[in-house]
Amino acid sequence: PINSPTSTDCSARPADLNCDGKVNLTDFSILLYYWDSRDKNIRADINKDGIVNLVDFSILLYWWSN
Repeated sequence: PINSPTSTDCSARPADLNCDGKVNLTDFSILLYYWDSRDKNIRADINKDGIVNLVDFSILLYWWSN
């Protein structure tokens, strides 16, 4: 299944920034690294509005999986 932890399909969980099947501290770290970056092509810009900010953080928290 797409949502299994071993899945490499990153589209199943948009906030899975490192594509490991989980949304956790590693993904949060990636998001912080790119914080305030202004590029729609960065995976950390989860909602693709052109900036990594609080909205992306909120989406990451929604998908959080431990």
